[in-house]
Amino acid sequence: MVGQHLIKAWSATQASIALSSGEAEYYGVVRGTGIALGIKALYNDIGLVLPIRVWTDSTAALGIGGRQGLGKLRHLECHSLWVQQRLRRKEFRLLKVDGEVNPADLFTKHLESRNKLDQVVGLFGCRFMEGRAALAPTLKSDAAAHFVLGASGACPSGTKKRNRAHDPALLPHQHLPEDIEELFPEAIADPPRRGEDDLDPIDELRDPVPALHRERALRASSDKQKSRRRQRHTSPLGGDGTSGCAEEQLMVSFGH
Repeated sequence: MVGQHLIKAWSATQASIALSSGEAEYYGVVRGTGIALGIKALYNDIGLVLPIRVWTDSTAALGIGGRQGLGKLRHLECHSLWVQQRLRRKEFRLLKVDGEVNPADLFTKHLESRNKLDQVVGLFGCRFMEGRAALAPTLKSDAAAHFVLGASGACPSGTKKRNRAHDPALLPHQHLPEDIEELFPEAIADPPRRGEDDLDPIDELRDPVPALHRERALRASSDKQKSRRRQRHTSPLGGDGTSGCAEEQLMVSFGH
């Protein structure tokens, strides 16, 4: 979503086998983040710089994305851990949305009422319509009856009031920045550990040949300095102007 405009929407089964709901939610975060970074790169090509916010209703996925490495998990696929690195680089923000008002439920869950379905569809600027569009081609006459499934107007009454985290009439990213900071928990990435350098992708993918030339030049200058130090130590004159031979005789006589 860019503002109120739906750029891309999809619903697909996961290729990776998840052994827990948190792992499955994290794989969804991985795929959503990858697609968002690709769309951001396209916007950068036309001169638009937009921030990325990835929303999830899973606290476990929020924790996995914010840590470094597998932690206590033993069955998470390692090729999905690149999200942790991108989160440490602050290339996107990972926030939590309440599961009761998550717009992604339109594609992933069975919605219990027509009102809930209309509310989620309305968040994307869409609505349900019956019949055929005026510009659609006319169907051929057929003796068979065409049944149109009508929506039942019955809605469950007496539903319990729930304290929702934010206004359900707005998508999470449409709130004010200060409201986002207050209403939606955010994943905080762990800093790099064990002396690891979290390189920027531009520096990481830069041509290594100039760096190798500089390293060889530094190594050659270091070797020259070492050879000069050896020459000073092995020179015939000592530090006080006396000869090395006299110094050796002095040491031998002292030994006797």
